[in-house]
Amino acid sequence: MVKLWKYIVEWLEVLDKAYQVAEKKREHTFVEMLKETAAKINREVI
Repeated sequence: MVKLWKYIVEWLEVLDKAYQVAEKKREHTFVEMLKETAAKINREVI
């Protein structure tokens, strides 16, 4: 359960960073970053 919580917190931090980057660049980097992060976290979990 603690491990799951760590992943949730990590996800929220990444989403926050990605959103800030997207706000600055005003490009589609948010979606790309999200996909990369999802792939990374999925590999770690599975």
